[in-house]
Amino acid sequence: MTQLQRYDNNGLELFIDQTDGSVWSSQAALGRMIDKDGVYVRRHENALSKGGTNYPTKTAETLTPGGIQGGTLYGEDFIFSLFEKYKPELLVQCAKAGLRVFLYGVAGYEVKAQPKPQPYPVESLPPTDVRITNLTDSLKFLGIDVTNPRYSQEIKDLVLDKILTAGSDNPTADEVWLGVAEKAERMGYPVAVVTQYRSSLGRWVSKHSDELEHRSEQRLCNGTMRDIKLYRDGAKLTDIVSEYMDVKTLKAT
Repeated sequence: MTQLQRYDNNGLELFIDQTDGSVWSSQAALGRMIDKDGVYVRRHENALSKGGTNYPTKTAETLTPGGIQGGTLYGEDFIFSLFEKYKPELLVQCAKAGLRVFLYGVAGYEVKAQPKPQPYPVESLPPTDVRITNLTDSLKFLGIDVTNPRYSQEIKDLVLDKILTAGSDNPTADEVWLGVAEKAERMGYPVAVVTQYRSSLGRWVSKHSDELEHRSEQRLCNGTMRDIKLYRDGAKLTDIVSEYMDVKTLKAT
């Protein structure tokens, strides 16, 4: 029996069949991916059908303000052909993302899909000294030269912030306010990748600051104490950080 699990990443609605791992997408989501109106998806389906090609579809029921509505979902073969016609550059991204999985298959190594990293409960985070050690080990493993001026000061600031704010590692208050790098680390992204993209992640989240509750706090930045923007933790912050870090983490692997 088909078991479809719905995922919605900022309006890009995808469904994953829990029985076989296949991915299905709605007409609206595919339209957004190819930067066209959803009607182009239907046109492509009709054109394929006239040419004698009919890819399987599924029907998903979605709760809307008007009640339960059924919608057509398109599978991976159809999505491939759609990208091929309207957005070939997406096929390049798909090829890069899938190359390692393909080579795993050649080697006979089984790969199972993993869900998006979820925020770690605050109480599950390791102690500050362990997290700093993990950071150092991760940087060495990735071959990142910590003496490189591009990274050196940010790494120093990050480590010193961990020491100076060690008492707040496990806050008990209901509200949690934190910087974007700390948020990404708590979500499970590799600390070395978080450190590498710390500044650009901050700029990315800042662009969405009107959607988030934020305030300033004195923290170390480039060797001096400065007002650093902190954000109230929540689902919206999680979505914004993951939208950026998912791409950077994939690039680093």
